[in-house]
Amino acid sequence: MNKLNTSFKPHFLLSLFLSVWLVVFLIFIAPFDTSDLSLEIRIKLMPAYGLILLVCYSILIPIQKWLYNFFKGWNFFLEMGIILLLFTLTLFANFAYYRTPMVNGTADFVQFAQSIFSPIFFLIVGIIIFARWLLYKLLPPKVSSDKILLLGTNKLDSLQVSTSQIVCALGAQNYVEVHYLLQGKMNKKLLRTTLKEIKQAVPDLIQVHRSNLINKEHFSHWIGSNSISLLGLEIPVSKNYREILKSQLETRP
Repeated sequence: MNKLNTSFKPHFLLSLFLSVWLVVFLIFIAPFDTSDLSLEIRIKLMPAYGLILLVCYSILIPIQKWLYNFFKGWNFFLEMGIILLLFTLTLFANFAYYRTPMVNGTADFVQFAQSIFSPIFFLIVGIIIFARWLLYKLLPPKVSSDKILLLGTNKLDSLQVSTSQIVCALGAQNYVEVHYLLQGKMNKKLLRTTLKEIKQAVPDLIQVHRSNLINKEHFSHWIGSNSISLLGLEIPVSKNYREILKSQLETRP
C-alpha cells in the first residue's frame, strides 16, 4: 500500500461503524467477564466504550494525514504505527473510564490491560485492518486541486504531481518513464501505461517524438537540430514535430 485516502469524512464514518459494532458486540455477545453482567447493566455501561473508540480514532485521522504528507506515501509500518497508536490511546482512555465510580473497576492498570482490554482489542483489530483496507480499495486517495494523479495498470503504480513538476515522459513498449521535479531534484517513476494515456491526463505536455512528451516550461536549449535539453536531459525531437515544438516554444512567457 503506497496510497491512503486522507479525507476526514470516510474515516469518521468508518470509526462510527466500528464504534457501533463494538457496542453491539459488548452488549449482546458479552465476551470474557462482561458475561457476568446483566443485560441491563451492559446496556448502561458499554456505549461509553464505543464512544471512546470513536473519539480516539477521530483524533488519529489528522495525524495519519500529516504522516502521509510527510512521508509522501503510506506503507505497512505506518499502518501498523497507526494501529499501535489507536491501541495506546484507547487503552488509557478505557482504563480511565473503567476506574470511574460509574463502572467502579477494581483491577489495576496492568491487570486491566492484560486481562480485560487486550483480549477484546485483538478480537476487533482484524476488523479494523480489514475495514481500512476496504476503504483504501473502494475510495481512491484524495488528490489536491493543483495535482494530477497518474495511474498505471498495476494498482500500485501511481504518481501524484503538479503539471509544473513534470519534465518529460518517455515511452518504452508498455511502460512510460515520467521524469519530474521534487524539492528541486530530478526524480523518475516507471508506470505501466501508454504515452497516449499520459497525454490525456496532462494535455499541456507536448509530443516531440513518437516516444517522448515534454513540458516546454523546462526547455533549456537546442542540441543541434534534432535534440533538446531539458534540465540536463537530452531528448530527441523527430522531424515531424520539430516545427510544432518551435512554435510552442515561442509562446512561452
